[in-house]
Amino acid sequence: MRLKNEDAYVLARENKLIRNWELSKEENEGKPDVISYGYESYDVWGPGQDAPWQTDNFPMYGTDGHEGWLENRPVYVGYTVASTWNGIIEMNQPLMNAIDEKKSKLRQYFPNDKLIVVFAGKQN
Repeated sequence: MRLKNEDAYVLARENKLIRNWELSKEENEGKPDVISYGYESYDVWGPGQDAPWQTDNFPMYGTDGHEGWLENRPVYVGYTVASTWNGIIEMNQPLMNAIDEKKSKLRQYFPNDKLIVVFAGKQN
C-alpha cells in the first residue's frame, strides 16, 4: 500500500492501522508495517521506475528542496513476504500465493485503496 506521504502515514498510525511501538504485542498482531527505504542509495532502474523518490539525485539533507522532497515522498505500508541481502528471489507460485494471502490481509485495513506489490532492498 503506497500512502501519499508522511502525513498519510501519521494519520494511519494514529488510527492504529499500522504496527506501532506504542501498542502491545497483541494489538500489533497481524498488522502491516512500514517498508523502509534504507539508508545508502535510493537508485532504482527498470521499466516504470522513474519517480522522484527512486533516484539518488534528490536534494541532500540541509539543502534547498530537501524538505519539499521529503514531504512528497510516499510511505509504503504492508507485509514482508520474502527477503534477501544480495541473493535472488524467484517469482514462483508459492511466493505468488503468499503475496495473495498478504494482500487479502492488507485489504482489511485499506479496503478502498489500490494495493501494489513492491520490492525493497534490505539493509541490516
